[in-house]
Amino acid sequence: MNDIVTRNNYISKLKRHNEKALEFVVQEYGGQVKAAVYKNLSGMPEEIEECMDDVFLDVWNNIDRFDESKGSFRSWITAIARFRSIDYLRRYSRRCSEEDIADYENKLANDNLLEILNEEISDSMEKLLSGLSDEDRDIILRYYWDDQCVDEIAEDYGVSSSSIYSRMSRARSRLKQV
Repeated sequence: MNDIVTRNNYISKLKRHNEKALEFVVQEYGGQVKAAVYKNLSGMPEEIEECMDDVFLDVWNNIDRFDESKGSFRSWITAIARFRSIDYLRRYSRRCSEEDIADYENKLANDNLLEILNEEISDSMEKLLSGLSDEDRDIILRYYWDDQCVDEIAEDYGVSSSSIYSRMSRARSRLKQV
């Protein structure tokens, strides 16, 4: 059996699934296929190689559909490369869109959860602090939530720092009882 693949017989050998004919096609048309694929997938080098492999697999699996009377093999393989790369681009775009949507939904869910938790914490703090006098509540909030130092609070109230410490201690004791 003659296993030599040439420009004159590679299509007939490829139709008989001769692997050497496929090697000839890869060698002969690899640059053409890569150029066609690169046009659509230029920013995705890992996708280019995979797409090219799929193009040659399509040629292998669909060589019986090739009709020499309708056009050249070069046109046929270039069309396969173009359409396959467009499929890859669509798949990539869809995957990115789905990931973006999922990330956005997760962010919304987290934001909503944080909002709900903050509301619950605020409600709980409000209920808890409602048992204190207005001045004690203000001192506690300014110290723990607004990070003001005791000296600032004491100055605003016109009392000593030790007086503020005493009021905070009594307020904490009352809060522990609640």
